[in-house]
Amino acid sequence: MNKKVMKVYRINRQGRLPIPKEVRINMSWLEGELLDVYISPNSKYIIIEPANTQSIYNQCIFFQGRITIPKEIRNILKLTDQDLLQISNNPGKLIVKKVNEKSHAI
Repeated sequence: MNKKVMKVYRINRQGRLPIPKEVRINMSWLEGELLDVYISPNSKYIIIEPANTQSIYNQCIFFQGRITIPKEIRNILKLTDQDLLQISNNPGKLIVKKVNEKSHAI
């Protein structure tokens, strides 16, 4: 039985998350672009998408291939720099999910 290999990432202590190059290209975000960052309705993952001028969500800036997950969101989801995260892109937005560390080795 073949296992699907999935890339996983970690935020650093300041909450910065590297965005993989292939995802950055697909999303077409510009350096310095403002992004909305919020928790999914079921509180299972983070959604990141271009900022809406009427936004009520936390925001971050896309800078040097990274974004910073706001501290409030990290606290709610109990994310630390030890957690493994999976990044996937849906049309117009990124989904960031915490993954089970037992099933992945770095």
